[in-house]
Amino acid sequence: MKQLVCEMCGSKELVKQDGVFVCQSCSTKYSVEEAKKMMVTIDNSGKVENALKSARRAMENKSYEQAEKFYNIVLEEEPENWEATFYSVYSSVSKPGLGRLNAEDSIKSCLGTVLKDIKKIEDTTQQNEAIKQIHTDLRYFEEILCVFANELISKFGENEFTNSIRAQCFEILLKRENNLYTMNKNDWTKAQAHAKRFNSAIFYANVLTKIKPTSYELARYNKLKEQDKKSNITCGVIALAIIIGLIVSVISGV
Repeated sequence: MKQLVCEMCGSKELVKQDGVFVCQSCSTKYSVEEAKKMMVTIDNSGKVENALKSARRAMENKSYEQAEKFYNIVLEEEPENWEATFYSVYSSVSKPGLGRLNAEDSIKSCLGTVLKDIKKIEDTTQQNEAIKQIHTDLRYFEEILCVFANELISKFGENEFTNSIRAQCFEILLKRENNLYTMNKNDWTKAQAHAKRFNSAIFYANVLTKIKPTSYELARYNKLKEQDKKSNITCGVIALAIIIGLIVSVISGV
């Protein structure tokens, strides 16, 4: 990282005023050409590494306010650091007091930038590890998994690795829908209310059919759908029988 340093006092606080650079500590003025020659490379790798270590330790201890502070220090030095970009937001929304919906919106808004920064990493193994790390932590925010999966394919395209992560995302979502439907099936009112949510699972199931047809949750979904179909037929038959019974009773009474 290159930075201007005053030759007179060593200060890094130089501000451009009226076409020249003025040191805020000793008031020495430098022309644009002089300022270019004064540019020196500052090695902040130690500062960044220490801040990352402190941020990770704070995340492990669930000290989210501290984690956010250290990740912001990293961003000051390395604005394209994917870890700092993602976890500065993640730690911020993990603090008590922020509504779930606001937290999800904040994370969604940074995913595109984070994945774009990860793509700049030259080592494919490091890229994949970063993606897996994000995917693991997003399990606590299930509603974001669909967005994450779509962003992943948008930035990296379809391949064995991205489809594997994508399949895991949709399996988690489909498992949630399957569980909700299973819990509500014996309560007619809840089952009816859940019908729309169950229908939304069709999209997850269709994706899994294409990229992971052997998925356990996909098989479970198809089984529940078949059971639901049989149940509807049975209910229809029972309802028809009741109607016929009522008609017969009325005729008999007449």
